[in-house]
Amino acid sequence: GERCEPPQHTRMLRAILEGRPAEAVELGRSMSEEDLYLGYDALYYGWALTLTGDEQAARVVYVNLRRRLLRQGTEIPALDSDEDLIRVAYGGDVFAWF
Repeated sequence: GERCEPPQHTRMLRAILEGRPAEAVELGRSMSEEDLYLGYDALYYGWALTLTGDEQAARVVYVNLRRRLLRQGTEIPALDSDEDLIRVAYGGDVFAWF
């Protein structure tokens, strides 16, 4: 039978882990903003942007993601470096925002 296309975030993560972050960036850019911020897609998109050197775009993605996930009345912490961006994405911090 026909194989289903894997979910976008799976394709992005695979591209990142296989050393093709630019491909992951293209996948992220092809998504609607609504879809991008639904699941893990924005995390992987931000990571891919960081890996390709587009730190400014990655910061925008993470700030938007946090704005969507933060409870009302909480501060959005600053992101100052690649290390911060990756720590936020992969250090479990994202789940504290729910």
